[in-house]
Amino acid sequence: MATLEFGTTLTWDGAAVAALTSIGGVKAAVDEKDVTTHDSSDYYKEFLPGLIDPGTITLEGYMDQTDTTGQVAMVTDFNARSSKTFTVTFPSATGATWTGTAWIKDIEIGGGGLDGMIPFKATLRITGKPTFAVSTATGPSALVITGNVSGALTPVPAYAVGVFDYVVDCSAEASITLTVTAAGADSIRYSTDGGSTWYALTTTVAGAAISTTADEIVTILLEVLEDDKATISYTIRAYEDA
Repeated sequence: MATLEFGTTLTWDGAAVAALTSIGGVKAAVDEKDVTTHDSSDYYKEFLPGLIDPGTITLEGYMDQTDTTGQVAMVTDFNARSSKTFTVTFPSATGATWTGTAWIKDIEIGGGGLDGMIPFKATLRITGKPTFAVSTATGPSALVITGNVSGALTPVPAYAVGVFDYVVDCSAEASITLTVTAAGADSIRYSTDGGSTWYALTTTVAGAAISTTADEIVTILLEVLEDDKATISYTIRAYEDA
């Protein structure tokens, strides 16, 4: 799921750096080693992966002289050649972070304009392996699909945390309902039109009836959302034979 970059933050030694307009990505690269010999086949060169360069992170923004734990601290650490922990936190909908150790390769404060904002720029040189982590919402402890005639229906496969795609036979039903148990969720919702319209669910409470039609498949998108965590999504395909 695509997510806007707006709201991304960077902390340096545990403190948020203020007034940033651009936070570069972590771009690691593998060195390549040419291992071509006279025995290489068909005139093709051969390569092996070498060591991994963790890269740099470029920062741009506006000077904030009051940001003593962020921008000002970075100047101090630059002069001291100190390595510190950084964390890039992407918007809360992603639940994603980059964390690692870096020292400040260069820093620039000020420019030469007449009426522009005073710029702030810095480059962080990552040292060692950074960690990319994604915190996802907790899956429902139970998902019950109920037909208007037969009662509880068994999806295929049977519901289990970590399984995200299901099919359910509702041939004897004119409609079905979903009951989701997700006590830790901040919201639960479903859509039957590909995500254009969403309907809210309450944990342990059956939702509104979802109509089924003979010889058609109703595709239900189900999402469980928690604050500051990546949304967890399920697809339920309900089919009804004539």
